[in-house]
Amino acid sequence: MLREKILRIFFTARDLGERMLKPEREERRQQQNVIAQGAESRALMTNPVFQSAVADLYLHLEAELDSLEPTQGDYDSRVQWILAQRRALRQVCALLDNKIAAQEQLETTLKETQE
Repeated sequence: MLREKILRIFFTARDLGERMLKPEREERRQQQNVIAQGAESRALMTNPVFQSAVADLYLHLEAELDSLEPTQGDYDSRVQWILAQRRALRQVCALLDNKIAAQEQLETTLKETQE
């Protein structure tokens, strides 16, 4: 009986402690995710193969846009499709830049709080 009460108190205290630490663990996990995503984005954005592929794709879209003739039947839809692809390409690069900026900001904030 006494053993059961001691175990119940122990497990209750342990559960309370875990619940109290859960927000801190979640915040640390989110910080680690931001740092990891920023590092991955930086690696991708600084990769010469990726840079070359983005440039080639953008140039290809520009050339395709320049080669279209207004007399073609699907001219308007093709122009819209090309413009949408260019927007998507810019959005991907902006997203990667934002992840890098978030990583840098978080790392700066963490350094400042450690000092």
